Parts: sequence; structure tokens; C-alpha cells
Amino acid sequence: MDVGGIWKSLSRRWSLFRVQLSRSLALRILTGFICLFVVGVIGVSLWLTFLDRTSANANPFTAQVLASVQFPLYYPTNLPTGFRMDPTSVSKPRADVVIFNLDGPGSQKIYFSEEPKPGKYNIGDFFNSLTGLKEYGVNGGTVAIGRNAQSDAEIANYVNSQVWVLANTNAPIPTDQMTTMMETLILGGQTRN
Repeated sequence: MDVGGIWKSLSRRWSLFRVQLSRSLALRILTGFICLFVVGVIGVSLWLTFLDRTSANANPFTAQVLASVQFPLYYPTNLPTGFRMDPTSVSKPRADVVIFNLDGPGSQKIYFSEEPKPGKYNIGDFFNSLTGLKEYGVNGGTVAIGRNAQSDAEIANYVNSQVWVLANTNAPIPTDQMTTMMETLILGGQTRN
């Protein structure tokens, strides 16, 4: 019995086993990295989606702004496609008016203005001045959407017994998205579940 021959034979078999083991191990490691990469991409995508929804639904009004007005403030929770709340745009140009805007693709904007429901101004006449007027009863108030005949701006309104919320834009936003935005307004200081 040749011990040297057996040793060479075992040595060759061990080398082949190590090469196969190394390839198998490398394949497993590569598969693991690919799986981690895919899970990471999915995780980042979900995080960005959640981040976008969170910022879209975030109350833009500070406690100071809420306390400084004598009427309720509302903000949209279901924004038109591509639009985001700009909380830095919230301002009070007058004691009884709060304004802010939503930023959209291509520098498009939706401008919001909120004020107490005027006592002497006939809001119905304003609604009737809009072309393509559509009115809906929602959330203890009325949503009215149409276009300004002079500027062709789309104007969305929400009015109840205390406040008048106006949103206007020249952006090409489908009327159903503007309607949904106004129907899902919630009171500042509250969050939607």
C-alpha cells in the first residue's frame, strides 16, 4: 500500500472539495447580498412613500398661528398627485386671514386662503360666478368647485358656518382630485387616522 499515493489522491480530492465549497460559499454570499440589496430598495421605497404621506398629512399650522385666529383652520389630507404641503408658506397677511400653498411638479402651486365666513358677503353669488360649478355637501359644510371666468383659474371652496377656505390654481389638476382635496379637509390641530 502506497501511503504517498493515497495522500496525493486525498489531497486532490480535498482541493476539489475546497474549490467547490468556495464556489458554493461565494454563490451563497452573493445571493445574500442581492437579497439584502432588494430588501433595502423595497425598504427605502416604503420609507419614502410613508415619509411623503406623513408630510402630506402633517398639520402645517403652528400652535401660535392656531391661537392667533378666532376661527377654525383646516388643511387638506388628500393632495392632488405630485403636490406637497409647504408648511413654511403659512402666514397671516391680516389678522383675520391665513394663507399657505401646496407645491407641485414644475413649480405649480395651489394657493389656500382661510378667513371667517363673511357675514355680509353673499358667497352664493361668488359660487354662481364660477363656470362649470359643482357643489357638494360635506363635513358640515359645502364644497364648491369651478373656474374663474376671467382668469380660467380653478377655484375650490369649502364653507361652513364659521370659515371660508378657498384654494385656487392654474395647474392642470383634474376636478375630481381638487374635489377630494377639499372633501378631506380636517381641522388644524387634529390628525387623520
